[in-house]
Amino acid sequence: MILMIDDEGDRIDNDIEWLRSSGYQVHLEQDVDQALKFLESHSPVIDGVICDIMIPHGRTFSGQQTRDGLRTGVSLFELVRAKWPDLPFIFFTNSINQPLRRRFQEERACAYLLKREHIGEQFIEEVRRLIPLKSGGGKN
Repeated sequence: MILMIDDEGDRIDNDIEWLRSSGYQVHLEQDVDQALKFLESHSPVIDGVICDIMIPHGRTFSGQQTRDGLRTGVSLFELVRAKWPDLPFIFFTNSINQPLRRRFQEERACAYLLKREHIGEQFIEEVRRLIPLKSGGGKN
């Protein structure tokens, strides 16, 4: 299962549909606090996380930690990596930030994908590279 975190759920409906039609189970959370709660309770079945960088910080993080939501995904990545160091993490964002892009391209089991550059099959290929589809994955 992939945990997808993005506060613009309606804008990523096609991406979620591409994932599901490729055999992945996808659970969408639009709120950081709920995403962490879901991750805590379902971590054994989560194969990877796909997350936007710019999302509201919720109660988990302060505005200062996330630059008022501009870097919530980065704070979330650091928290997730501290608890689940081997969990693949894909940033799927519109935020063009070359230093962040380089940083996360160098991280193990991590990718930084721009939404406008990774559409359809290109998106699925990148996801498969980091989050292999398990046999019997089913659709959700």
